[in-house]
Amino acid sequence: MATSMKAFLLTLRIAGGIVSASLVALGICLLIKDKSSTSGLNGFCKVVSTSLVFVALGLIGCYVEAYPHTREDEEAKGYFKETRGFAYTLYRRMVVVLFYFWLGASIIGEVGGVVLPGSGWSKVLGLGVGFVAWTVAACRLGSICLSEEENSEEGEKLTSASAQGYGA
Repeated sequence: MATSMKAFLLTLRIAGGIVSASLVALGICLLIKDKSSTSGLNGFCKVVSTSLVFVALGLIGCYVEAYPHTREDEEAKGYFKETRGFAYTLYRRMVVVLFYFWLGASIIGEVGGVVLPGSGWSKVLGLGVGFVAWTVAACRLGSICLSEEENSEEGEKLTSASAQGYGA
């Protein structure tokens, strides 16, 4: 059970990393392909700001997937760690869910736009990546209360304690 849970969470991290990297690529393509950047200062600023938002948030998503938050990080932060337990973990995971929902919406919203034309392979690619992002968001939402760590020592202690006390 624990191995399949770890495999599931690893699959979510890999899919999230791929979607985040595609957002970076979308931002770079937007910067290169958008012709409105030649229509004065307003057009240039619009293209640069939009592409930098896509690139920055895609890089943040790649960082979140490459360096997940662990229990050791929480222990190293100092005092009052017990007050941040479940609520802090729930908050952090909910932010990631909202991030992937937004990411899927932004990629699907760009289909038919400047970077992803509304026809051919680019439409299929854009819709596919957007729906993968929404799938990652839905799976993360479904696994929001699950533990990421496997604690086999506690399981063995509980098993041995219950085996000793069962017949007594």
